[in-house]
Amino acid sequence: MPKQTLINGATNPSFSPRSGWLILDDGVGPIAADLNGDGNQELVVRFGCTAGGVGWPDLLLVYTPGPRLLGYFDLAEFSQREHSYVTSWSPGSGAIGVVWQSYDGAGSGIEHIQGMLTADDDHVTLDVMSSRTPSDGAEAVGNAFTKALMEGDAAKARQLATPEALAALGPDWESSQFSGASQCVVRDESFPMSCEITIVTGEPIEGNFAIIYRFDFTSDAEGQVKISAISNQGDAG
Repeated sequence: MPKQTLINGATNPSFSPRSGWLILDDGVGPIAADLNGDGNQELVVRFGCTAGGVGWPDLLLVYTPGPRLLGYFDLAEFSQREHSYVTSWSPGSGAIGVVWQSYDGAGSGIEHIQGMLTADDDHVTLDVMSSRTPSDGAEAVGNAFTKALMEGDAAKARQLATPEALAALGPDWESSQFSGASQCVVRDESFPMSCEITIVTGEPIEGNFAIIYRFDFTSDAEGQVKISAISNQGDAG
């Protein structure tokens, strides 16, 4: 679309289905901070855009008093993913802390990223402080969960898995004995994230019964991972 003045916070409807709009009311609204050290508060607003149906990565627009557009940062510049959107942000001294997610398709390979947004009179900068994919956390959660089962630590197991997932282990899972388990390895980042683990039940002796379980994982907006479902994949033989 050509350069234009927004009408009620959105691009001219004549360009539909292409459109862009200021994101004001989805839970992550505009935020203010003095980003260029001039003693005035700059206003940072998210801008969404689409070519029709599928949203593109957020643009972070920085306005000085007036208002005047100081500049912007395109989240697509960092990860080159199909979708990137801010999940939270907070003002700091001369900067704004930004947390956002980037992913492809309907949620494949979600990456959680944290950075600091700054600006001067020439340009807007977003410096990345950390990033991680949920698969990193999923493997740690899966292995910690099986360790809790083997140690009989039911309280820890409840922290790592939902009640629905735990129910799949049977009504007596808290009193059952688990004596061994393979490692949780998330082999790809398809949606949902999952891994298969072989768990040995009973006393740690040769010939014990082993079952293959599939763990499915979910992650919240802040990247916290939990086992959302456990399914029996059959006898390990």
